[in-house]
Amino acid sequence: RPAIAIANSQKFLEIDRRLIARAIRTALAGTPIPGIVSVVFVDDRAISALNQRFLNHRGPTDVIAFPLGGCGSKEIWGEIVVSAETACREARRRRIPPTEELLRYCIHGALHLAGHDDHAPAARKRMWKAQEEIVENFRATITGR
Repeated sequence: RPAIAIANSQKFLEIDRRLIARAIRTALAGTPIPGIVSVVFVDDRAISALNQRFLNHRGPTDVIAFPLGGCGSKEIWGEIVVSAETACREARRRRIPPTEELLRYCIHGALHLAGHDDHAPAARKRMWKAQEEIVENFRATITGR
């Protein structure tokens, strides 16, 4: 099992640390040597700065994953930065619980750390299918039904 470290520097959404850790572990279940994953919840201002600095994109995004594997490491080491502000805004637009959208971003980031890619259409389709299957498995926990 990977070690999951969670930090929260935003005030838009309450973070269920256990739920987040379970979802990330589920997304990383197929990886041979888990390692350590750090998850940081931020606002749009903070993720916009990271998006500009590391990806040269302007404005906020939902999630950025930073694979941090050491030299020759086969372990999953990485950081997932998630905008809770974007999750709240997108959840309102889609009329879903904000926690579901936040969880989707965490899972998406974890799948990137596990080696999934969403640049090519076929790879994107596989990644989104895996992501949505995991979200579906947690939906009852999120909605309380």
